[in-house]
Amino acid sequence: DDFTTEAGMELANGDSMIKDAPFNHLTQREFTKKMLSEFGREPPPPEEGEEKKEEEEAKEEAVEEKEPVFPVSLFFARGFNKIIDFKQLSEVLLKDVDDTRKSDGRCPLVIDPSGRTSKGIKYLQCIVFTMVELITTDPLRLRRALLTHMMHAGCVLIDLDSFDFPIEAIEEQFSKVERGLFQKLADRSALYSYLLPRRFKSLITTDILKDYEISAFMDENLQKFSLGFVTSRPNPDFDFAKQFYTISVKGSGEDEEEEE
Repeated sequence: DDFTTEAGMELANGDSMIKDAPFNHLTQREFTKKMLSEFGREPPPPEEGEEKKEEEEAKEEAVEEKEPVFPVSLFFARGFNKIIDFKQLSEVLLKDVDDTRKSDGRCPLVIDPSGRTSKGIKYLQCIVFTMVELITTDPLRLRRALLTHMMHAGCVLIDLDSFDFPIEAIEEQFSKVERGLFQKLADRSALYSYLLPRRFKSLITTDILKDYEISAFMDENLQKFSLGFVTSRPNPDFDFAKQFYTISVKGSGEDEEEEE
């Protein structure tokens, strides 16, 4: 039979009631039954197999609610920007012979569970700070290290060892030298927005001015300067690793995979 709702809407046999957002948790049959009962009407009898179908759908929805769509934790593990042999470390980290790191713009993060990188790199044109040293050293030492290696096309490498440091812990140590310094150096446009325009000259304080005349910083050397990080953690935190140009060292106990 036809009838009229309280809102003045006329309903006739054959009309379908469409559920809206507040009722999305109900099946279509439950929704129809709820709406009709409010007007004193009996719902139509279920079609053959309809109840069984609704029960199966309800079970599937319950399983989906229990199983999260995404994993709770993400680990980097795969998808390195570059995979190299240990003997190529100097070419990639210091010389950047194919300009891929320069084109990417991010600071390099060397992932080497064997620990060879932090030991071998000391013999190259590079200065290495462990995180303990970075936390406890006089900020003037880091200031001088950065300026010296900018001037001479070198590399300042931070050895994170196997520890899982948050990015904020690293930023804090650079801020002891100058507020916001890490963000300036780690920005993908740092070469063009910070180094080449000589905006780093604010690091040259009066007490070290005689050692770092701004005219001594050549474009060619600034373009080769690198602030890098090395970790022996095979699976660094995803949110941390994605901020860097990741370099995996082959033969360090990890599966060798093709470069992205």
